[in-house]
Amino acid sequence: MNYFGKTPPSFVVNVIAQSFSPIIFNMTIQISSELNFGTRELSIQMWWNGILVPSNDIEDIGNSLFNISLTPIFVEPGENPILLNMTLGAPYHKDKYYQTLIAVEQESEPVSISDFLFIEIKDQLFSIEEFNITFYISNESSQGIDSVTIQMWWNGGDVSSSVHNLGSGLYFVSLEPITVKPGEDPILLKINFSASGYEDKSFETYITVDPDVILGDDSTGGEAIPGYSIFFIGLIAVGTIGLIYVIFKRKQQI
Repeated sequence: MNYFGKTPPSFVVNVIAQSFSPIIFNMTIQISSELNFGTRELSIQMWWNGILVPSNDIEDIGNSLFNISLTPIFVEPGENPILLNMTLGAPYHKDKYYQTLIAVEQESEPVSISDFLFIEIKDQLFSIEEFNITFYISNESSQGIDSVTIQMWWNGGDVSSSVHNLGSGLYFVSLEPITVKPGEDPILLKINFSASGYEDKSFETYITVDPDVILGDDSTGGEAIPGYSIFFIGLIAVGTIGLIYVIFKRKQQI
């Protein structure tokens, strides 16, 4: 239809502001008439990535400005941008189609570098009634860590509930005594431990206690056994999986 012998005016769309966050994409646009006729009774239909934008997400904030709220859609480098398109209509105006392509790359979240946990066996007492072990969990500064979650298995059985926090990074566990004769396989004690802000760790130690050593002098009640010494084969590999063999061996008589 001609208006005063001329083609009806269309609309001019300008993007005034844009902001993008993981929660919402906001865009402010200005819609004006080519002949400054105003934009009363303006009809806006908008699609974001092919989906109709709800009318309540298109807000008229006055002075021919409109605020648009969009669901965030991020693209990876090299991927196609996302299409935002709209159709505008109003009395005495020619319908206007407008589109823009938006590509927002999501910023990588900062990678937190976890500190490391270390474990050290502090004390061991073996008797016919129980095997007692005290160990120390610390950080790289050798500070004891109290808020540690510990899972422990002794000879394949879960004994996590037997672990007691003594404070200042010290932990104590009393285990069912399991002895092995010379030549038999040692018994596995496995520990998984974790704490907030630290990398999870696993620790394994194999323990071999000769029954003749314990039965030879039960009167000690778990004290150091006269005539015997403890030999550690290998080193405690703190922070990673470590293997330790604990062997009771009779001292040679002089």
